[in-house]
Amino acid sequence: MKKILYILLTLLAILALVITFFCQPIGKYYAQSYAQKLLKTPVEISQLNLRLLDKSLNVDFIKVQNPPNFKNKNALSLDHFLLKVGTIGSNLIVIDH
Repeated sequence: MKKILYILLTLLAILALVITFFCQPIGKYYAQSYAQKLLKTPVEISQLNLRLLDKSLNVDFIKVQNPPNFKNKNALSLDHFLLKVGTIGSNLIVIDH
């Protein structure tokens, strides 16, 4: 019985490590591809940091390109975006910058 418990705990620890290391690249890929499908234009995200314990999402250097017939290359260029999720019952929205 103890062997099974140790094996399950080891598998859970390995799963937690895998999720921790691969969550950010996978999240970046899906966020970028979803934005491209939604906007129908190329979207580039340089860095995405997901912190589950802090309940925050930090995105750096987002570029949304204009379609080819527009004068400017980018429709949107954002250096830094930070999203923090509060408690479920909280109705407070804070915009720092």
